[in-house]
This record gives sequence, structure tokens and C-alpha cells, in this order.
Amino acid sequence: MRKYFSLLLALALLCPAMAFAEPAALEEGVLTELFDGDVIDIDGDGVAETIGFTTVENESEGNTSFRLTIGKVQLDGEGDWLTGRLHALRMPESASDDTLFFVSDYGMSDDDLSYVFSYYQGQIASAGAVGTMPWDLAVTGPKTLSGQVRGRILCTWWRPCEYVLGVTSGTDEEYNWVGRRVLSIAEVPKSEYAMGFHVTVTRDLPLQVSRTNPSLACVVPAGSSAIIAATDDIEWLYIQPTARNWEYDFAGGWLRVADYGYKASVGGETIQTAELFTGLLYAD
Repeated sequence: MRKYFSLLLALALLCPAMAFAEPAALEEGVLTELFDGDVIDIDGDGVAETIGFTTVENESEGNTSFRLTIGKVQLDGEGDWLTGRLHALRMPESASDDTLFFVSDYGMSDDDLSYVFSYYQGQIASAGAVGTMPWDLAVTGPKTLSGQVRGRILCTWWRPCEYVLGVTSGTDEEYNWVGRRVLSIAEVPKSEYAMGFHVTVTRDLPLQVSRTNPSLACVVPAGSSAIIAATDDIEWLYIQPTARNWEYDFAGGWLRVADYGYKASVGGETIQTAELFTGLLYAD
């Protein structure tokens, strides 16, 4: 009997603690995958929200629609070929007060895309999109994320990228505090990205010293191999022949391309880069 009453006393003491236990919360600074029906505190206010996320393939329209529910708030949208996966992110407290949601899309032709939404105080709004999948993203600073994005020029390739969040100032026109919320997201451009394609040049290819200095750096002879080492992913390629020609002061140089890298001017003649270089990858 004494053991029985001891057990009842232990349960009585434990039940209030269980009743007031804080719900599971979204970890700050980490991209977390959520699933339809999850119950989790997404904004750190101690109150759990029920998450709903479903997708429907629309065969007649050739796209996929989705429905995102956060507590009592509902958002409907569509994409090209949605992955059916949902991710959420709470940035460091010093950055913003909202929670970001990422709906990922394979795109029309494996062109990765994630739609970004901001949830704050019962309101959800679009914050734009990024050209990478949520599972390739990582928080690198108070307002920055790093990931991987498909390159824009020349052929099929991928490169690192960095995104910065556009956050509100936190006050309204009357200087009342309204919280910091992410309104937009943009890629931070770099002057050069590593490329790394080993190619064979089909004709003599003169290269210039820099993007601003058109002086001759070196010439890559026809039939020789070279490395496309870097690019600005806009209009310039840095190319270095695998065999150094000591007649020139520079080991490599820059080539300007046009039409998304598909054309280049060589010796005053416009040529397709697919004909100028062999060894490039074209996946689609």
C-alpha cells in the first residue's frame, strides 16, 4: 500500500510538469525539413503550430500545385515540378523575427528552384525564390545563406552561390516597433567562379591579359588542350593551356563570350563555342 501511494504521489508531481512542458521548437540557424501534420513551435513563442503541406500534380495544366498551412494560415501556390518537400528556417535572432519556408521545385529541366515565404505573427508572404534546393543551403551569417546554383553560361555546370536577405528596418512610419521581417532574397555576385572544364581547342585562340586590358596574354594553339578555369558567369572565361608557352609572359588569359556563352569572337570571326571547344558538358 505504501508503494501504491508513493506511485500516486510521483505521478501527481509529474503530471503538472508534463502539462506545462514546452513544445518541440524549430532549431535556430538550421534548415529543417517539415512534414504534413507536424506540430512544432516554428517561431520560438512557446506555442506549437500544426503544419500542413500537400501537393497535387495537374496533368492537364502540366504543373504541380501546393497548399501550405501554418496554424490557421493557408497559402496556395503552384510550380513546374515540385519535389513535395517542405523546409523551414529560423535565422539568428539578430537577423529577423520571422520564419522562412522553402517549397522546392525541380523546374522545367532540372533547373533547381525554391520558393521562399516569410511567416510572421500569423501572416505569410512571398519573399522571392532562389535557384537551389533547401538541402544545399546553409546559414553562413546573420543575413546570408550559401548554396549551389546552376551556372548561366557556356554549358551545363554548377557553382557555389551566396544569398543575402532583404530585411525590414523594424519600425513603421511613426517609429513604432513592428518587428524585422524578410521581404526579399537576392544572390550576391562574385567576380569569378571556379569552373574546371578540360577542353581541346579546335583553332588558334588568342587570349587577353585581363577583362579590362585587351593586350595579348597568350595564344592557345589549335588542337591543344586547355582548362577553362574560371568565369564571371556573365561574359568572360579565364582559360589556361595545359602546356605553358614561355614565349608569352602569361600562362593563360581571358576570352569574352556572348549569347549566354554560346558564341565567341575569334580572329574577327564569330564562332559557336561548341565548335571552338570539345569536351564541354551539355546535359539538356
